[in-house]
Amino acid sequence: MREVGKNNHAGLWTDLLITKFDPNNHNSSSPPSRDDFDVILSQYDGLADYPAAIFATELLNAYPEAAVILTV
Repeated sequence: MREVGKNNHAGLWTDLLITKFDPNNHNSSSPPSRDDFDVILSQYDGLADYPAAIFATELLNAYPEAAVILTV
């Protein structure tokens, strides 16, 4: 989360949240794409925690070659 604020990505993540969860949003029928995530994630090699965890399915679809480490 610290990186979200540090890099001013809060608005970008908020847009993705609206796309995913707002039934009144005209874009909600199409899930976030790799291009959408690349705008935020292009300078990173990995993700952990929130807000990325909210988009686990979408991230796996966007980056099928990614290695995933699941901890419980």
